[in-house]
Amino acid sequence: MSAELRARAKAFLHRAVPEDVPYAPDSIAERLIATYAERGRLPDDPETAELLELAGMESAAMADRMGSTAGAEYFREGAEILQAIQAE
Repeated sequence: MSAELRARAKAFLHRAVPEDVPYAPDSIAERLIATYAERGRLPDDPETAELLELAGMESAAMADRMGSTAGAEYFREGAEILQAIQAE
């Protein structure tokens, strides 16, 4: 567990969502980040690993599709956090 990554995840969850972001409360990405922020770890199983990978890829893709800088940065930060969790 990385205390720095956990703090980063918590800060991301408290970040204001830009207005143009198609926010989906309780999305898979948000659940994974929230679980890591709360527990400092995620289950170590193939399903969770696959969800992390997919959520990270989708967040990165959304960052590329956003019309605003704020929206792109929001999704990029989420993708980077998910990728860092996966790398642990």
